Amino acid sequence: MKIVTVGRAPDNNIILFDDKVSGKHASFTLTDKQEYYVQDFNSTNGTFVNGNKIGNEPFQILPKDTVKIGKTIVPWQTYLSDRFEPAKTFPKAPVRQ
Repeated sequence: MKIVTVGRAPDNNIILFDDKVSGKHASFTLTDKQEYYVQDFNSTNGTFVNGNKIGNEPFQILPKDTVKIGKTIVPWQTYLSDRFEPAKTFPKAPVRQ
């Protein structure tokens, strides 16, 4: 099983710099049965699959489904592929002078 979290907070696997995204907004899951799910974490602005707002229960998605979080269409298939490894630590932002 693979779970990838999405939100504005720095401890998510996918960090979206989008003012319509909650700190802990949603997650994507790939099960051992090769099924895909998205789950909204009771976010303020919701999570949408193919333009329809989903609830906060795991919602099964198919490879061609479009998932929108805030103003962002998330390429979720990329994040659930075997090639994507979530970062364990994040680099510090450069200091502006």
